[in-house]
Order: sequence, then structure tokens, then C-alpha cells
Amino acid sequence: MANQEISQSRRQEMVQTARKLFLLHGYAATSMDKIATETGMAKQTLYNHFGNKENLFTEVIRQTAASFLIPLQDENSPLPTMLHDFGKKFRHHLLSDEGLAMYRILMAEAYRFPDLARNIYQSGPGATIHLVTQVMNKAMQEGALQPGDPQFAAEMLLSMLVGTERTLRLLGDQPANESDDEHKLAHIIQAFMKAFAPANQEDYQEIPS
Repeated sequence: MANQEISQSRRQEMVQTARKLFLLHGYAATSMDKIATETGMAKQTLYNHFGNKENLFTEVIRQTAASFLIPLQDENSPLPTMLHDFGKKFRHHLLSDEGLAMYRILMAEAYRFPDLARNIYQSGPGATIHLVTQVMNKAMQEGALQPGDPQFAAEMLLSMLVGTERTLRLLGDQPANESDDEHKLAHIIQAFMKAFAPANQEDYQEIPS
């Protein structure tokens, strides 16, 4: 048990170090040698855990997505609250300096590494769309949302949550302050819930901001 915990701790250290180096140097310029040197571990240890650099980078993206998908796994939370909590984490990760830097890396490397791009999509955006779609499908079946295409609803929500903001911030626009961002998030969830409200539900109370 102790050895397993040490192994998991070392694996997580490798992932965090790799994340830092990928953000600093990009995917192509970050070698397994650099990551091994930074962690103080043998390069073979990296290969034993991940197989290759592509798998290690994919794990970085998978863990990032997993961290903001946590609120969607709370089955006891009302749908608006669940979506609000998810949206807050989602926006924080994608619109933060680190999130924008990672997005730049992905866009820069995708055409040169198509296999990597497919793996990244499945581990990050694809996994996000899949889980949000499941949440939408369940909400539609239970009557919390009007019947329809759950994947369309998922894609619409995700687009609303980042929308043009990511483009603006990539081009140098300054992020909103925390209170303004919270107010905007509340309006996004309100607008989404109204758009997909069941026919017998006339009003949706906005989450206080």
C-alpha cells in the first residue's frame, strides 16, 4: 500500500512537472529528457509510467478536464446549481492565463501531430461534451429540461460559457473582475435554463450573484 502511494505520488509529480514545462516551452520543445531532469527521476521511470511523451501530455489534459467536471457528478445538486458550479470551474480553467497558454499550445501543435490532437480531443473536449451530454439527457428524461437533443444542449452551454471571451483574452483583452465574472456566469446559466425550460415551467429564478 505504501509503495503504491509513493508510486502515485511520483506519477503525479511527473504530470505536474510536465505541465509546467509544456506551458513554458510548448509540446515539441519539451523532451522526456527535460522532464526527467526537472523531476530528478530517471527517464526510464517516465516511460514506465506513461510510455511516451504523447501519453504524458494527454494525461495532463485529462487531469485538467477531470478537475472541472467534478460538479457534474453531484447527483444531489439541483440542475441550475450543478451547472453553475461546473461553469465556474470550467470558465476558471479555460479563461485563466494557464488555460489560454495551453490552448495556444494545442492549436499550434494540432496540425503537426494529428494523432496527438485526436487523443487530446478525446481526453479533454470530447470527455467534457460526453459528460455534459449525459447530464442534459438525464435532466430531459426527468423533466428538468424540455425534451430535445442533449448533445446540442451540451454544446450550446459550453459555447455560452466561454464564447467570444476566450478569443478576446487570447488577443489581449483584460479579464473581468471576480464579481463581474460571477454576475455574467449567473446570467449565462439563467439564459440557458430559460431556453430549455419545460413547457410547464414559466419562471426560472436566477442564482444570486
